[in-house]
Amino acid sequence: MLRKRIARISVSLMLAALMLVSAGTAVMAGAPAIEDIEHNGRGRVEVDFYGKVKYRKCRVTVRDNYGKKYKVKKIRKDSDDVNFTIKNFKAGRNYTITVKGVKTRGTKKYGRVSGTLNTAPAAAPAANIVSREQALNIAQQHAAATWGTSGFYDISTESDRYAGTEVW
Repeated sequence: MLRKRIARISVSLMLAALMLVSAGTAVMAGAPAIEDIEHNGRGRVEVDFYGKVKYRKCRVTVRDNYGKKYKVKKIRKDSDDVNFTIKNFKAGRNYTITVKGVKTRGTKKYGRVSGTLNTAPAAAPAANIVSREQALNIAQQHAAATWGTSGFYDISTESDRYAGTEVW
């Protein structure tokens, strides 16, 4: 008898917890979510949201991984993104970006959403680093397979740097 009573109470508690979680999820569903944060060079940043959003007294704050706060200028809002420039931007740092005064269309409350922008370059995988000659051979093999020819002329290569490593 006691076991049945405990089982009924447990089931009731589980159902109540499930209802609370469901209610919490419904409230959270209206909050905006960041789809992507992209650095477009020279401190210009674009924050893309999932779906359409609305703004009221929109403010953007930026802090780096050392806790330093950066000023933001030229905020441009769109129906699904915010663009701005970080003043005194420094590459190679992680930035926490918070957008305040934003909501998903169709919901009532304006709130805030945060995301991270990582501007540190990823290290080039050692297995993918090839010499100039190897890069040239790969290009020739690809061209031969694509166009069915092996007679090449006016061949040139160009180097670049990726995470401090020369690549071709």
